[in-house]
Amino acid sequence: MPEIIAATESPEVSAETRDGYILMYIYLPMVFGEKFLPYLPQIVPPILKALADENELAGQRLIAQYCSHARRLLLPQLQMALHDENWRIRHASVTLIGDFLFNISGVSGKSTTSTANEDDTMGMEQAGKSIVRALGQQCRDHVLAGLYLARSDVALVVRQAAGHVWKIVVANTPRTLKEIMKVLFEMVVDSLASTCEERQQMGARCLGELVRKMGDKIINEVLPVLEMNQKSDELEKRVGVAIALHEIMDNITKDVLSHYLENLVTPVRNAICDPSPVVRSAAADTFSVLYQMVGHEALDEIITPLLEKLTPEKEDVLAGLCEIMKQNSRQMLPYLLPRLTRPPINVHALCGSLSRQLSRVLDALLSACQTNDQYDPMIDSCEKVVTAVTDEEGVPVLVDYLLKQAGKGNVPAIVLLHTFVTKSGVNLNYLVGDLLPGLLHLYTSTNAQIVDHAVNSAIGVAQALDQKEMQETIPIVKKALNFMVAQARGREIPGFAHPKALQPLLPMLRESILQGGVELKALAGEALGMVVSVSDPTALKPHVVNITGPLVRVLGDRYPASVKLAVLDALSKLLDKSTFLKALQEPSSRPVRLAAGGALSRLLRIHMKPEPLVCEILKLLAHSQDQSLLETTFVAARALVGKLTVPLSDATIQEGYRVCELQYSVPVDTPTELDTSLTMCSGALYGELAIRTKQFGSKNIFKDVESCSKPRVRQAMAFALQQMCQSDAATIWSDAQAECRSAILAGFSADSTVACAALRAAAHILASEGTNPDRDLLSAMGRALSHQAVEVRRVAAGALGHVLHLAPCQFQNDSLKLIVPHLVNGAKESNSAVRSASELALVYAFRFQEGQEGFDVGYFLFATHFDFLIFR
Repeated sequence: MPEIIAATESPEVSAETRDGYILMYIYLPMVFGEKFLPYLPQIVPPILKALADENELAGQRLIAQYCSHARRLLLPQLQMALHDENWRIRHASVTLIGDFLFNISGVSGKSTTSTANEDDTMGMEQAGKSIVRALGQQCRDHVLAGLYLARSDVALVVRQAAGHVWKIVVANTPRTLKEIMKVLFEMVVDSLASTCEERQQMGARCLGELVRKMGDKIINEVLPVLEMNQKSDELEKRVGVAIALHEIMDNITKDVLSHYLENLVTPVRNAICDPSPVVRSAAADTFSVLYQMVGHEALDEIITPLLEKLTPEKEDVLAGLCEIMKQNSRQMLPYLLPRLTRPPINVHALCGSLSRQLSRVLDALLSACQTNDQYDPMIDSCEKVVTAVTDEEGVPVLVDYLLKQAGKGNVPAIVLLHTFVTKSGVNLNYLVGDLLPGLLHLYTSTNAQIVDHAVNSAIGVAQALDQKEMQETIPIVKKALNFMVAQARGREIPGFAHPKALQPLLPMLRESILQGGVELKALAGEALGMVVSVSDPTALKPHVVNITGPLVRVLGDRYPASVKLAVLDALSKLLDKSTFLKALQEPSSRPVRLAAGGALSRLLRIHMKPEPLVCEILKLLAHSQDQSLLETTFVAARALVGKLTVPLSDATIQEGYRVCELQYSVPVDTPTELDTSLTMCSGALYGELAIRTKQFGSKNIFKDVESCSKPRVRQAMAFALQQMCQSDAATIWSDAQAECRSAILAGFSADSTVACAALRAAAHILASEGTNPDRDLLSAMGRALSHQAVEVRRVAAGALGHVLHLAPCQFQNDSLKLIVPHLVNGAKESNSAVRSASELALVYAFRFQEGQEGFDVGYFLFATHFDFLIFR
């Protein structure tokens, strides 16, 4: 037998083998008789798990064979199986319990039980008495209670089987229910507290059905059971009581609830104060149902007595009230505030004694606000509570909580913090190390209301500091600014665009620069430079004079290099913000804008941290809609990038590419002169970025110049190529000679704008080669003097003159043969600009500025061409 039992229980044995062993249980009882009795408790579980028809027959054989011993050996196992998580096991258990009851009562379970009403029964009184005699009253009550509970099972087959057995063995449902109510209700409570969802649903269904059927009668029956289970040390039973109360109130009428309210409020109140948060949460749900049905009477009967109980030792009471507040904040807050703020029960005293629970109270208060807006009507009520917190334990908790909630985007939290800072009268100087950095961090919020209240709160905090405290705060401010700038990663910080953004910071920085020690002066100078760099020029403008004075004064005194370095850095950033950048945006004068751009590019050579200034220019390019302003700003940006002595970050470079593409990627059907200029300027900046980062190979510049289908993009890339060759022709020619030559030669035959840019690019390449120019480029430039566009011919002649003039000595005759005939033809042009440029190029070709020797050497080679010219 041990071997058979082990095989039927082992998961390693195949299903077919286990079925074979279980089939033996049909015959073994008949073979062994009384000797099989010791093994009955061990074989019931595997039979219940194996639910084939043969296995059910095995169970039925056990019931039939050992009916007299089933109560002691089989029934406990079957009753436990009624609560199994597997519905098949529950179904088998109901079926076998039914077979057992049919056997001991002498009735047949094969008749139909279909009736109009599910509570109609067919059982006989005599059968019920037989069951009581066989099982005893207590065991019979447990069996029938389990069957009745199974009638509410989530599985249909279980409900049908339990209903079938109930109708056959029970003579009168109402009377039987009354007899088993205590046991049944304990089972319902256990089911409601179960972690199994199906058991919870079964318990809720059963309880709901009982309440609907029995109405107010059930209250008197179940209240003693509830009170007994509520005193239990088992958490599951107390949770079940709280859920049961919820189901009862959810299913009885308002009249019945009002009648029994006095009896029900005590268990609800006890559940709210339970030590377990799980029970308190379930009790809060129950209170919500109660409030919906009886209104303010629930508050008077439950909340008021709890408030009277509230003492420092009763933390569970406060936790329960907070749980209720979370779910019913809008209804409870107007009720609670008058009682909490009047003596002797007031929030001031409450927070002083229960500061550890203050965050729960605050959480409940904030949940009362329906909208995330500074004008939410509930904020006024919450302010009364917040300003009442003045004790040394409660204030840090309050400040920390409100800062964290504001950091998550909660507007009412920062409004309450602003109110507390300005109206509470509490000295917050000892918290400035946490409070001021927290408020500065809120400068990064994208919510304008949060930023506004954070700025005004910071002003209130800073104004309360004396001179010594201001100086002690500088390291904290510097650390907070470092963190903000690092987090922003070049993006604008909304708080520093606020008109009052600098008011909390500048007084302490100014004081530290003037009165602090050497280290503090340097630290304050660095912090001031950082503030200036991230501030909006509009917000900075009112403070320029106040900032500049102390900085200039420090520079005039004898201080260490570290101090002067920090001060100079702050001054240069201030100069960038207040002078050149402003002039760069001068709307009325293009020369002023160009001059400002040139000044900025020269300043950048000595600037210690030029990248923020480049980012400012790129930001202006990304957001400006004024084409005239964009044109000069692109020129300035290209000049800035070209004169940088330190590399830019990859993020800044990519942003530069992006603002260029934003400009030239927009097609224009009939471009104006300003459109063409913008195409040229944006392309030039693109090329400058590419050559600075050596990314010209990956940016498809050569390919787009050669064969792009979009005219404006091709033009921009031609200007980019021109700019690259102008900035570093040697690198271009050494790293990408074939691609560059192919792109330039293709550009010569394109439209006049692309051709002119390609000619200038070729001129820079040839000039970088000295007296050994690339013959393909040189020959193609000569042929460009025959281009149909006058502007292209003029540029070609001028470009050749530029190359010849920069050559260290006269070109060899084989090189001159490639271009002199074309220049001679250009000298015959009717257009004076082309003619003059060609003549000047010939002067440089034969070095006429140095004398006649160069011309004499090559005269006979080119005599046939010169016979037609008259040299002046």
